[in-house]
Amino acid sequence: MAQRPSAETRDAHGRARKARREFLAEISRNLADAGRPIEAGWVMFQALAIKGDATPQALGEMRVAFFSGAMHLFEGILEILDEGVEATNERYLGRMMVVTKELTEFGDELRAKDSGELN
Repeated sequence: MAQRPSAETRDAHGRARKARREFLAEISRNLADAGRPIEAGWVMFQALAIKGDATPQALGEMRVAFFSGAMHLFEGILEILDEGVEATNERYLGRMMVVTKELTEFGDELRAKDSGELN
């Protein structure tokens, strides 16, 4: 039977997890404030859900999948809005514009990669 870690070890691990969460939250806030809310989500997802030994190629493919999901969701939201939902709140519109800009840039990046302009 495995021996349970000491209370001191558990406390140290808890403090380390809390510090990591706070650090990631700060990075996420900074990216969101810089107009990169989807990238902020990717950074959090990468840090919390992907093993540290993932290859750069695997990370790139996962990033494409992450952003593709965001694009799909955002397009679905826009379809709903096109069906008569009026979005007039300035804060809401500002957020939507930030997401639009970021996903448009990512789409451009994908198209450039597909055409061989990026490696």
